[in-house]
Amino acid sequence: MFAHFSRQKNQYLKGQIFPFLIAILCVVIIMIMITVNLGQIGIFKTDVSIAADSGALAGASVLSATLLQLGLQSDSMYGYMIVTAIAVILCLTNPELIATAIAMAIAFFIKCLTQWVQALGTGILAWSNAKRTAMQYAFQNAGVDEPRPGFKQFLKGVYGLTDTAINNLSASQVSSYYDIYLKGDDPSATTTVRKLIQQYTQNGFSRFMSYTKLRSDGGKGFWPGPKIEPKKASPYQLVSGYGWGQDSSGNLINSYDNTDDYMDFANYVEVEVMGMSRYLLDLYSPLNVIMEKIKTTLNSMIDTAFRLVWFLAAVLNAIIEIVFTIVEFIFQFLAGGIQFSGDNVAAQTSNWPLTVIVRRYKKETNLGLWNFRYGAVKAQSQAVAFPETSDHNIKPTCTINNLFRQIVYGEDRSCNTSLHLFETKLIFAQ
Repeated sequence: MFAHFSRQKNQYLKGQIFPFLIAILCVVIIMIMITVNLGQIGIFKTDVSIAADSGALAGASVLSATLLQLGLQSDSMYGYMIVTAIAVILCLTNPELIATAIAMAIAFFIKCLTQWVQALGTGILAWSNAKRTAMQYAFQNAGVDEPRPGFKQFLKGVYGLTDTAINNLSASQVSSYYDIYLKGDDPSATTTVRKLIQQYTQNGFSRFMSYTKLRSDGGKGFWPGPKIEPKKASPYQLVSGYGWGQDSSGNLINSYDNTDDYMDFANYVEVEVMGMSRYLLDLYSPLNVIMEKIKTTLNSMIDTAFRLVWFLAAVLNAIIEIVFTIVEFIFQFLAGGIQFSGDNVAAQTSNWPLTVIVRRYKKETNLGLWNFRYGAVKAQSQAVAFPETSDHNIKPTCTINNLFRQIVYGEDRSCNTSLHLFETKLIFAQ
């Protein structure tokens, strides 16, 4: 009998494929782990790229709208100058109205300076608002996947209930508590309890984004810069971040509720915004435009007449430069609009972008069988608000010169506010 079973065992061939199935299964599991890991990293890269692009474009859109506002203000100033000039000239024809003409000229001068100061404040606010908007949009699109506290954690944190007390709650009590948990507020509670309810019904990131108090004033919101006021320009570079994770007991923790640096957490998002602090603006004086053309013509005539006596030409040109500089300085305050400093549009628009850099970090996760590797992912975008064509500007369009060009050449320039339009585009994305 034993010999029979021994012969049957030697000829038993079932189960030989099982070791190969185990090997194949291990390979498949490893491939799935690698795919999931790479896919998660790809999602992170997509999130930070979208965040950087949306932040840069949103910030540049704020700049574009502000430049349009400055252009319309410039038109208004030029129109006021023309009306005042006509009124002053009419008053000067009557000796009895000379005092009125002087008073009108002084009033124009004061209003001109007031509007210029207002424009300078708008130029400061433009970049502060643009950076704030860029940072806000970047954070909101960064893909923060922090969960909000659970219902049981809400009961423990807000009302101090133990596990036993929670298990002994009646159905009506659970319903009442859960209704407060869903609404995120209890108007009948004290201020302290309402703050706890907000803390345990929203994740830290929601409160981080909605907190309006500045960090410089003891706040912990996303905006680290100074208050957005006409008198305060934002720094060239602003950096803010948010971190979240779990402690050793499994409780949710974040950098908003803790004093730890956001980089100390298992997950964090950092947004860096860079750009100008203000627009550099000058008063636009039509008289200066005329004087500049006269000065250029005189310099050309002198260079032609004294071509052989070069040192005499240099002396005469220097005298003209000094005289016209003084005259242009005086005429500068008889202004009828606003322009970029030095009338260099590209230097403050196309050549000076708003830069947004978004970094996201996730700590490695060791599952025993597989170690998920994440690390830091970075994306950078730059956007600008630029004029639609090279001759678009914030300078006034309702000018006598443009009116003349419209009558003579048929160009649609007189009071054409579309000449103040600025476009927004990404010029760099990585």
